[in-house]
Amino acid sequence: MNFIDISSHQAGINLDMVFAQNPIDGLVIKATQNTNYVNTPYCDKWVQWCIAHDKPWGFYHFLDPGDPVAQAKYFVKHCTNYFHDS
Repeated sequence: MNFIDISSHQAGINLDMVFAQNPIDGLVIKATQNTNYVNTPYCDKWVQWCIAHDKPWGFYHFLDPGDPVAQAKYFVKHCTNYFHDS
């Protein structure tokens, strides 16, 4: 399976066009980073696109230097609804 990793850096991505023109099966989407960033503008929008188009998807936390336990808790807190769907 071919997946692409997207984050807010790909804010203007046209998923319909990308999937139509490339051999991509699904997305892995950046959801959180450290203990102070949630990809609010894009993560759920792209998750919902995948669900609507029956595409597999995943999500991840970008780990920064610092307390990994605090970052894991932050990730779980902000992504709880995704753990049963992806």
